[in-house]
Amino acid sequence: MSDNFKGSDRFKIFAVLGQSQHGKSSFINLLSGCTSQAVGCNDGRSCTVNIHSVRFPDWFELLGSPETELRFFDVPGFGDTELRFTNRQILEGMKVTLAGLESRQFDGLFVFQSLAESSINLKGTLERIETMFGERVYRSTVVIMTKSDLLPPQVMSKKRTTVERVCQEKRLPCFLWINDSAELGDISSSQKATQISALRTTLLQLLPYEVMDMKEYEQLVKQRAKLMMARDTSNTVTTTVQVPTQRAVTTKEKEIVIEQTLKPVYTEEEVKRRALEERARPENRRAEVMVSTKEVDDFEYQVITSTETVSNHDSHLLGAFSSSSSYTLTNQRVEKIPIKRRIQESEVQYVSQPAVVFEPSLRNQTKVVEEAKERVVEKVKVEDELVERTVTTTRKDLSYYEPKAAKQLARERMQNREEDASTGP
Repeated sequence: MSDNFKGSDRFKIFAVLGQSQHGKSSFINLLSGCTSQAVGCNDGRSCTVNIHSVRFPDWFELLGSPETELRFFDVPGFGDTELRFTNRQILEGMKVTLAGLESRQFDGLFVFQSLAESSINLKGTLERIETMFGERVYRSTVVIMTKSDLLPPQVMSKKRTTVERVCQEKRLPCFLWINDSAELGDISSSQKATQISALRTTLLQLLPYEVMDMKEYEQLVKQRAKLMMARDTSNTVTTTVQVPTQRAVTTKEKEIVIEQTLKPVYTEEEVKRRALEERARPENRRAEVMVSTKEVDDFEYQVITSTETVSNHDSHLLGAFSSSSSYTLTNQRVEKIPIKRRIQESEVQYVSQPAVVFEPSLRNQTKVVEEAKERVVEKVKVEDELVERTVTTTRKDLSYYEPKAAKQLARERMQNREEDASTGP
């Protein structure tokens, strides 16, 4: 269901409460125009055995608006002969039904009082409702008087006066309502319309009762119940019992332990002496390469180039003409020339290393030394023993005190109202 139905004008929820056999289901049947609700047989047995929602097909006849949907909670009757329903069960059932309809409130609460009963117990019914919901629920409550048509006029008038006086004390609206019955038959359509008109007028005066109001009241009752439980000295029983337990006993004892420590193999004097011995060993000498430079006789080849000009003179045999020419000749030769060349010679020599090279390894040599020492150790021994303890148990839990707390709160509010009325103008 969408959020616009929650506590809005499009969705109205009313709860129907009261003693068994007071006409609640007949009231719903008359309004809804059907007989879906079982009707009692004046034996005190509640015909409504669980809380359920009744949806009206023609709710606009009551509310005057086809846009507003009407739902009724038909609640099991108070005072059922089989005592099947407690206040808490009825209250929890109403919460579940509200949650199923996704609503946070109900818009009114109808309390039924049958005038045909031998005694009018409306005051007790209202006190029970106040015990369940708190005083704030009266803003949402209307009292409906039923079965007046089964009584003589004088008896009916007297009982009606009694009911109206109780409603006046509680500041609750009330009016007569006549249902269809097997003894007297169905009521007329005009009478039904008159009753619906009176009911519609009354509904406009009611304020919604929200789930938050219910939770605040339950929290108040729970706090009072905790206070009553704490003050009830007879609820707690204190006994002394012997409980087997274990105790740890600690003792101190001396014992000899062998400790192993690492110590150097050589003293500082021995390190220096053995380092000199290691230096003198031939196998510990270090190889070094000695490089020397010297000059040696050598030679190299050089190419020597020389040029020569040659002239030629030619004459004709008959002496008629003569000619001359010249050209250049290039000659090369290779000569061996002596030179001096510098060369390096390498020689490997073995030399002794410094003694300090051998000292670190000698200092790092360690040995395990065992030493006997005396120490004090703590030893724990577990001993069994019996210990006396005080155990406090409660006979009754919080659920036992919650109904008493609700009744106490209701009585206090009633006393306050009576005091206000006595001191009023």
